[in-house]
Amino acid sequence: MSLRSPITSTDTPTTTPTYEPCGYMWAYQEVPELLVKVESGVHALNPDAMIRVQAFGENCVYADGRATFGAMETDVYIHTIVDDLTNEEALGNWMAQALPLIVQIPEDEFPGGYGMVEFWFENSNGESLYIRPKISRFLEVDVIKQAQSCSACFT
Repeated sequence: MSLRSPITSTDTPTTTPTYEPCGYMWAYQEVPELLVKVESGVHALNPDAMIRVQAFGENCVYADGRATFGAMETDVYIHTIVDDLTNEEALGNWMAQALPLIVQIPEDEFPGGYGMVEFWFENSNGESLYIRPKISRFLEVDVIKQAQSCSACFT
């Protein structure tokens, strides 16, 4: 009768990490859970406003077609109809009411952090005015004064 001794090993198996190259491409991704939060506040100001929340970043696209998304920032887009595109005070007041509703949402809920807010004002003739300030710019200065001066939005 032959007895075999149990096999014991003190070696820890090692795994060698593999590098899988990919190609980076600019990409956008909707952020529906954040959209719900932004809409709830902005629609209190104007239920007809159209809102979109989109993360901007890069897709790492692998040879087999898979892709992983890395957000660099998240942008908010607000489209609303106004009577007068030249009434800077009214536009500034509207932004001054809308922006605090956005920044009350913690930045860590914005994939990649705060980006910009695009305010798209349109009149009944189809003429438009776009104002695209960085959210961080509003946080650096007094929000109300910043938003009430449309000229400051372009700096």
